[in-house]
Amino acid sequence: MKRVDAILLFFLFSLSCQKLSLSNEKVVIATASNFLETLVTLKKDFESNHDIEIEIRSASSGILYAQILRGIKVDIFLSADEERADMIIEKKLARAGDSFIYAVGKLALWFPGSVCQLSTMSRETAQECLIQSNRIGIANEKIAPYGRAAKETLDSLGLPRTDQKLIRAENIGQTFALGASQNVDAAFVAMSQLKKLKGSPSYWLVESSSHAAIKQKAVLLSQKKAHKGAKLFFDYLKSDDAQRRISAAGYHYQKAYLP
Repeated sequence: MKRVDAILLFFLFSLSCQKLSLSNEKVVIATASNFLETLVTLKKDFESNHDIEIEIRSASSGILYAQILRGIKVDIFLSADEERADMIIEKKLARAGDSFIYAVGKLALWFPGSVCQLSTMSRETAQECLIQSNRIGIANEKIAPYGRAAKETLDSLGLPRTDQKLIRAENIGQTFALGASQNVDAAFVAMSQLKKLKGSPSYWLVESSSHAAIKQKAVLLSQKKAHKGAKLFFDYLKSDDAQRRISAAGYHYQKAYLP
């Protein structure tokens, strides 16, 4: 009987130590700007069910990648493309098996001012509205995947003199701010950003055939010591609950990409 009691006490002690260990953990997540609002929602849901603190850092994927290479502490990198996540793996900072496509982005062309006042529009209407626009906001295509998709879309539209109208922001968050402040007549933004607006914004949901798919890849960075909290959140991102929330936030449902 004493042996059974001792085993039970040891089991309970192990559980309490494990819980204490997790409660002291802080998971640092570096996310592309377009996914910030959605990640905040996921963070609240995760923290309500786990005694683990999530710290979020947000910037363009290119800037976050450069910061990770310089040694900034990050447990999970949520890139807005596959390229930079794969480059992290190539640099031996993560394993190939610790990555997956967590979202597929939707690009929208938003007309925040008086140039066009239609809740949704066709490709042809969007072209006409762009011609009327004097300032067009996009994220820097060299470091921001949504900016690259925006530039590909503009090239596919074949409109004259659009390059002269472009106002480049560092990331998609700043591009959205340009539109919100009406410092531009049109802005290429993430559909997930428009979802949070009240009323009926004027926009064109860009056809996926106009640009390369915006496959957003997550990568769990290698740690000398196993980080249980980071692994828990990484697995949570793959769950049906998290994927439903991501889809509702304005992303393509992408169950097919999950491992």
